[in-house]
Amino acid sequence: MDIDLVQAQWMLGRFPADQIPEFAAQAMMQGFDGPNILELASFHRPTRGDIQPLVFDAALREMGREPMTPGQAVLFMTRLPARRFLRNEIDTARFEDEIRELGDGAEAPDRLRELCSRLRLLLEERNGNRRKMELLIEFAWEAICGDPGR
Repeated sequence: MDIDLVQAQWMLGRFPADQIPEFAAQAMMQGFDGPNILELASFHRPTRGDIQPLVFDAALREMGREPMTPGQAVLFMTRLPARRFLRNEIDTARFEDEIRELGDGAEAPDRLRELCSRLRLLLEERNGNRRKMELLIEFAWEAICGDPGR
């Protein structure tokens, strides 16, 4: 299991709480250890309210991860559709939809909000589709290789 992905999804409310015990058990099988990981593994069908944020963050520290801000989580999550887009696994419209969904959240970094605003404006331009494709490719590349939040 990808610890960073689970962390980002959890931060954005996209990781099911009832899968947290399995996540913690897999971390233990990977050699991570600590009282907070053990506490997460001990839950039986938890809800999001059952899992204390401090315990979750402490378990991540036991796995060698620092807590993520919501903005960092959004940026991490943009990498997934960006990779699929650049590999031609999803089309432009799907990539744009996924980026907009992430960009519409209150926790979205300025760069992502700016991209979403520009994409909306390009819908009305004559050569908007070409420029939209250029912006999406540029953003996808930055998401994977650099910091799209700047």
